[in-house]
Amino acid sequence: MTTAADLIVIGGGNAGITAAREGARQGACTVLVQDGPPGGECTFSGCVPSKALLAVAAVGGSWADARQAIDRSISTIAATEDAAALGREHIEVLDGRATLRSGSKISVDGALVRASQIALATGSSPVVPSIPGLDGIDVLTNESVFHLDRQPASMVILGGARSAARWPKRSPGSAPR
Repeated sequence: MTTAADLIVIGGGNAGITAAREGARQGACTVLVQDGPPGGECTFSGCVPSKALLAVAAVGGSWADARQAIDRSISTIAATEDAAALGREHIEVLDGRATLRSGSKISVDGALVRASQIALATGSSPVVPSIPGLDGIDVLTNESVFHLDRQPASMVILGGARSAARWPKRSPGSAPR
């Protein structure tokens, strides 16, 4: 294991992998720390499976077709982001939880790693709102819905991202509202 690097990236989701790849491309000795399989939410429970589901729905495919497309898409993308693939790109992947020790040092499962630059790309996780009645039902999140064996008979979706196209326009350097 590398104990000194030029760049440590904490988080192996889309942003973290992009940062690590760019660091390695620029010649930096790069370490990526991830406490699960590289790829994160985008690969396993976000962008990739949702786009596969939408593609099958657009052509009228069945839930079984969608599940096959989801699994195939995840496998294809994950194979380009695993530790072996990233290693071929000169990125060392450490599996574990990183703890910041200083502005230039982390520990991963007790082992110290130092670098002149540390990038934090810690990702996201779903939050189930505190709404009366939700605690009595089986709530699906993006982490579970794409892995259902059967299509739900009905579904209500709470939340979602606001479209960037509808965000108020502001000039560069102005404060957000």
